[in-house]
Amino acid sequence: MAKQKLIRPYGSWRSRISGEDLVKGSLRLGQLSIDQKRVLWTEGRPEEKGRTALMEWLLSGKPSEITKADWDVRSRVHEYGGGAFHNKSGRLFLHRKR
Repeated sequence: MAKQKLIRPYGSWRSRISGEDLVKGSLRLGQLSIDQKRVLWTEGRPEEKGRTALMEWLLSGKPSEITKADWDVRSRVHEYGGGAFHNKSGRLFLHRKR
């Protein structure tokens, strides 16, 4: 005897994959800025409660995080097309989320 299929309304079925499983270990790359000596970008980190870190890669080395673990450069200004940081002539300006 064949197993009968159970039809459920859209979105009501159970899945072994959770939303947390989907983003676990993934990074969300964001704003990018390049000047003559370095590359800067933001990384959204789901495993750190969605914190956005500012990363830097110098031509002479490896990528490293500029922000401390208690800093989040994400802000609501992004909703309006603004950025989390500004890099001008070697000077860096950040917005810190509290």
